[in-house]
Amino acid sequence: SMYEMSANFVQEKLSPGQNQFFHSELEAFQSRPELPPLWYDDYDSLFMYGSALYLSFLETRYFSAEGPRFLARIWAGARSPVGDAHPSWIDGLNGILPSGTTYADTVIEFARWRYFVGRNVRPGHWPFSYEPEATDEVTVLGTARPELESEFRVAATPHIGTRYLRVARPSLGETARVVLEAETRNTEWIIQALPGLDGSDGEPVHLRKGIGRLEFAGLSERILAITPRRIQEDQPEEALPFTIRLELEEFPRPH
Repeated sequence: SMYEMSANFVQEKLSPGQNQFFHSELEAFQSRPELPPLWYDDYDSLFMYGSALYLSFLETRYFSAEGPRFLARIWAGARSPVGDAHPSWIDGLNGILPSGTTYADTVIEFARWRYFVGRNVRPGHWPFSYEPEATDEVTVLGTARPELESEFRVAATPHIGTRYLRVARPSLGETARVVLEAETRNTEWIIQALPGLDGSDGEPVHLRKGIGRLEFAGLSERILAITPRRIQEDQPEEALPFTIRLELEEFPRPH
């Protein structure tokens, strides 16, 4: 999908606001957040064209000083040996990112950033001349209510794909308990709570034996972004299911 992603990104830079399919392409991409940005869907949808949103994020987050020229540097670094028609776009990107940052790291951060697109837009998240529409927003699985012990069983999710879940603030407090049940062999499960209580796009929910704490601090709801990530990059990719449950946090009873 790197070809269509790049072409759409460049088109928007050269002819801003002239893509009549912009919202349809973005909807196709935002409706499948469980697929990583470079997913090849064999042209079953407009997903690969809408994935240009990821390049807009990269420019905004990492390459604002040089602008869209960063894309040429990725392609230059992605060149394959003579006779090999499979350039590694990920290698090209890793070669120009700040030291210690990888493609997978950027996708984890992008999982936060892309939620604030469309009507949820925050400053710096909509570098387009089009008016945001409801269809531009990322798909959310549903709403969990901790006092009802809401549980969601989620189908297999690929490596660095993300699922989103809305969590309503408990009526009896400001904190909920997050319980995740999932395969952990060669997989780190990353849960981020959006927006961040410090004004940022989001912050991690730290899990201990699959259990974490979600605070609201006055917010009526928060969004969980749940992403599986391989621990060893040289191991085969697996799409993994998971179950997530939201409960009221139990406090010790006074003696």
